[in-house]
Amino acid sequence: MARLGEVARGEAERLGVHPALMEHYLWNFRYHLEEPDRLGLQAFAEALGLPFRPLYYPE
Repeated sequence: MARLGEVARGEAERLGVHPALMEHYLWNFRYHLEEPDRLGLQAFAEALGLPFRPLYYPE
């Protein structure tokens, strides 16, 4: 988050979108998955026959 503006400008240029739009998107992006999100990912992985091994579960 400390480099949000820099990252947003670089990605905006790469994707051809306005830097303010990219910064807004990245600022509002959910960087932490909650239990329903993890369960959904697990079900998706299982449906594809892929392993699901999350590296971290908050307690």
